[in-house]
Amino acid sequence: MHRPLILCVILTATVPAVTGCHSLGHVDELWLLKQYGDEADAMDEDVDVAEAEYRQIREDADNGRLAAGMDRDTVRERYGDPVYVQDPADRHGAAVMWMYRRPVHFFDSDRVLLYFSKEGRLIEHAVQHHQPVSGE
Repeated sequence: MHRPLILCVILTATVPAVTGCHSLGHVDELWLLKQYGDEADAMDEDVDVAEAEYRQIREDADNGRLAAGMDRDTVRERYGDPVYVQDPADRHGAAVMWMYRRPVHFFDSDRVLLYFSKEGRLIEHAVQHHQPVSGE
């Protein structure tokens, strides 16, 4: 009655060892390759999320859905973390400027700029369009 089970266990243990698929000498290398693959998958997911967040903030900026008075926490929840934060030298009373752009297009992407008051409320936003340099 247990004969098929015993045969399965024996084959599972011996076939990989005989064929070299279960060589203990390469376990570390295989584990490292698996980790690289897992990290690459996680990075791809992060890029996909950041790209979706950029598309959303760009669409909202283009369609007038970025309302003055929104607080920074709400903006961060909707659109993720900005790629750059700067003191804008008091542009229209703004204390902080946040910049959003596409995640893998550092220099050839439009940018969405958000200006916040000292109290953390959105004062204004702007879209900076990418200006191609000759030869691009």
